[in-house]
Amino acid sequence: MSIPLSVFDPVLLPAETDPREAIDDARTLAAAADALGYRRLWHGEHHLNPGVLGSNPALTLALVGPVTQHIRLGSAASLVGPRTPLVLAEDFGLLAAAFPGRIDLGLGRAAAPGGPPPGTRAETPTGDGGPAQDPQREPAGAGASSGQDPAAGPSEVDGVVIPAAPDLSAALGSPLRAASRALLPTPSTPALDYGAQVDLLLGLLDGTAQHDGAALGQVVARPAVDVEPWVLGSGPGVSAEVAARRGLRFGANYHVSPAGTVAAVRRYRELFRPSPEVPCPVVSVSAEVLIADTAAEARRRASGYAAWVLSIRSGAGAVPYPSPAHPEPSRTPQEEALVADRLQTRFVGTAEQVAERLDALARLTGADELLISASAHRVEHRVETLTRLAEIWRTA
Repeated sequence: MSIPLSVFDPVLLPAETDPREAIDDARTLAAAADALGYRRLWHGEHHLNPGVLGSNPALTLALVGPVTQHIRLGSAASLVGPRTPLVLAEDFGLLAAAFPGRIDLGLGRAAAPGGPPPGTRAETPTGDGGPAQDPQREPAGAGASSGQDPAAGPSEVDGVVIPAAPDLSAALGSPLRAASRALLPTPSTPALDYGAQVDLLLGLLDGTAQHDGAALGQVVARPAVDVEPWVLGSGPGVSAEVAARRGLRFGANYHVSPAGTVAAVRRYRELFRPSPEVPCPVVSVSAEVLIADTAAEARRRASGYAAWVLSIRSGAGAVPYPSPAHPEPSRTPQEEALVADRLQTRFVGTAEQVAERLDALARLTGADELLISASAHRVEHRVETLTRLAEIWRTA
């Protein structure tokens, strides 16, 4: 295959494991990805989810970065809102000093206080979004091939499943959602729109930012112009537009919110304006995969994923990642609907089967690279997935 592969690691806390072991697992996965030649290793920002330890990408990168030598290190995504542009510039400027020439800063939109949770049908076309928070409806005039009505059933385009968007509006009343909205934003932070926040962050990184007409100069630990900024989104909304109009790289999240991925990528390309650093559109598309010797063994290892996704989408917060040694609990029809899109679009099987589906996803979206998430209870199974995929990708 011709396009590069990268790795997304949410830093799972497996059931029957303590956090220290989970951090050791993250280092093991990072070292493996580095040795196998993956281009990037990205960590996410997830709050009030006890089964996911990655709540601060900059801190996670500082913990795992020392076991790597070549792979780029970044966030997918750091949330603008809970983290101000100044904090992000300082954090990633410091990382750039520790790992020169290897730092990416992927930006996501946090849900607005009082607004709907990420990825719900309650969002409007200009609603907030994060790594998976952009609205999933198509813009006016969009072609039918780029997405579908959220109420419709799943469809297949060129071998890639485009699922129906789940209705996550029940999570609006979750106590954890309410706590997240209340605790994460900084009340004293000026209410800048997302584009202005991105502009401020870019200026802080390159030393051109101003405040009240006064030049701030170089406020980060070192000239951070070698930090590579990205914008991440899951639908054809504000994130795709901000990335396009500023000539930034764009990451589309098929592994989290697959219903809007094709429309998001198309919208980004339609609106793209070249910049000196990014003269043409650059797109990364994520996918959730798991590989084993046989499809049956891969499916066995994949059990527990639905329960883990359900714990997040129900608003309860991520549970420790279940072990395949324990039977999966039964789910109601409503619960099945909450996780159906994630199950339909997870690539589970042999290396050949998974590579074929990844190739189809890359062709459909025109991705310049793919971001691989390999969720499993045991880190050995995650490493095996990365190893087998890297081997077949090089030889295909």
